[in-house]
Amino acid sequence: MMRFLAILAALGALPQDDSDPPDPKLVPDYLQKLADEDRATRKWAFEELSLFREPAIRERLKKSLASLGATHLKKASAERARAVRALSQAARKEFKPAPFAAKQKELETLLKAGNTARMEPIVREMWKEFYFDPAMAGLDVDVALTKYRVTEVIAWQKAIGVPEKEGLAALAADAWADVEEQALFLLFQPRDQKIMMANMELREKIRIEEYRQIWQTNLYRILLGKAPLKINPNLCEAARDHSKDMLELKFFAHESPVPGKRTPNDRAQRFKASASGENIFMGDASPDGAFWAWFKSLGHHQNMVREYAEIGVGHHEKYWTQMFG
Repeated sequence: MMRFLAILAALGALPQDDSDPPDPKLVPDYLQKLADEDRATRKWAFEELSLFREPAIRERLKKSLASLGATHLKKASAERARAVRALSQAARKEFKPAPFAAKQKELETLLKAGNTARMEPIVREMWKEFYFDPAMAGLDVDVALTKYRVTEVIAWQKAIGVPEKEGLAALAADAWADVEEQALFLLFQPRDQKIMMANMELREKIRIEEYRQIWQTNLYRILLGKAPLKINPNLCEAARDHSKDMLELKFFAHESPVPGKRTPNDRAQRFKASASGENIFMGDASPDGAFWAWFKSLGHHQNMVREYAEIGVGHHEKYWTQMFG
């Protein structure tokens, strides 16, 4: 029987595995081609590299992607900054203060009536009118091309198992947000610039998603003509602690079952702060999701626009807490 199989193999009657293992000597060439201008060449090079299973080569690929991604992100950020500045300047030229002030009064009336559903489309329209629509930057050809190179590297990192928080995806999200913040900052009045600048200096003391949520809440307050709130890192700690408690102890309420943490002010005082208002939300891990959930709920909405002085936001998984002082 074995002799029969051997004869069949010799005659080509049995399928042969004629694929050669990848040659490690070609790795430098493949890595270089990841930066090629031709998309098909880049795709082919990555597919070849992905065949290697040796830990040393896999690690080399990860480092190369990180370096290549950083280069592309720098170019993409510069192009995005140029496009966003143009959008900002165009929006300011078209801005008409009198009709905008009329919309602010309309929002005030709707909020007093508790009609947050009617407020949302007006606010979204005013947001683009008073600030600008960052999504429009993506229509710029150079922005789109450079961003594609970034998203390409992000996809490659995902394919080889690089965690999202450790890869280019997190860096890119922060870079896009930073570009938009810089352009928006120039649109603020001196009073608002001072507070927002002080908040920016505290950014490293809190989690980035918490900072983004506070930034968005303050953009809304400025849109309504109200002063932005100052970040209190101690309130952020207290808010984060409550979000964590709600997850771990499986409750969702402003009144905590934990001794010494019953009320928002009890919790704030544990972190050397004070609080007279609180919002909580569960269900979406994004700062934007938390904002619009609170926007649509009258009591939470009112908290976001009251005459407080300080704010702290705490995020833990899908739980969010806003504390006001």
